[in-house]
Amino acid sequence: MNTPEEVYAHYEDLFKKLFGAAFKKDVLNFIATILRFDGMFIGHWDPLEEAKDSFRDFPTILEEAQGNGNRKQEIKISLLMYCHSIEMTEVQNVLANLLRVLSGKPFKMRPLWNEEFMKKRKKSKEIFFQPPGLTSKFKQLKKMASDAGENNLTDALNEIFNSDLRNSFSHSDYCIDLKKEKYRFREGGPGRELDLSYVEEVMVKAFAFYDAFFTVWEASLHQITGLPHYLKTTDYDILELLVENGRLYGFALHHSDDTKSVFERHPESVNCQNFFFTDEGFGIAMGDTAKFRKGWYLEGEEVIDFKKLNEDRPLAKINSKDAS
Repeated sequence: MNTPEEVYAHYEDLFKKLFGAAFKKDVLNFIATILRFDGMFIGHWDPLEEAKDSFRDFPTILEEAQGNGNRKQEIKISLLMYCHSIEMTEVQNVLANLLRVLSGKPFKMRPLWNEEFMKKRKKSKEIFFQPPGLTSKFKQLKKMASDAGENNLTDALNEIFNSDLRNSFSHSDYCIDLKKEKYRFREGGPGRELDLSYVEEVMVKAFAFYDAFFTVWEASLHQITGLPHYLKTTDYDILELLVENGRLYGFALHHSDDTKSVFERHPESVNCQNFFFTDEGFGIAMGDTAKFRKGWYLEGEEVIDFKKLNEDRPLAKINSKDAS
């Protein structure tokens, strides 16, 4: 196996290419993906930020275990971290939506709720239900990656996910034999074993994978602010980027009837106005369509020269307090 630094560099390059390709394919749906376009909430409702914080805490916890010189304890804590990491739903959703964008499909709020699952969901009248399982979601991700021509991502997912390892440890159905260098388990079948060297390799790759993901995702929220403040769309909307401290926090679509649709993600709230969600994307609550015009309008004025508009109102000078 390569060094942890080389493994990380490989995954970081993979994610840079994946995010970059999705951005070039469809800016609006890429923005919806990295912001994780969602409904309206009050309070801290950002599982991806929470997952990132937890993942960043792992090295400190692991260093303490390594300092004790107890290898079995170190392996168990690493496995706990591993299981927590591969279960991160929001990471899976971002990856799925990046792949949807690359396949010419729009952002979807629940991208791994496939047609089969939705049929079951719609038949149920229960508010609480069981979402797709982890093995099912990884299977879907690998197919989506293959369909989008992202075979490197398919390979990466195969490298980091071992269902036997995840299931046996999560269900406490395992034994670690340091003398024989084996990880033994019985979950779902007769007794089996894995070499500890393989188990440790899977964990190293998984930690590098998620570390690289968070680095590139966070960077994308800053790098996209290099775009103009206002972007012209093909359906007579003006896409406005909402930025604070050099980081994207939302966007607005200004419509030709002088109304707008807005999505903002703040640490303690999520604001979503004049959008609605469908099984295969999202739409705009347009109101009276008779008032829509064939032209681009901002605050009642038709925009003819977008270059001048962006020169007059550059993104670099805009923050959350004075963003329109």
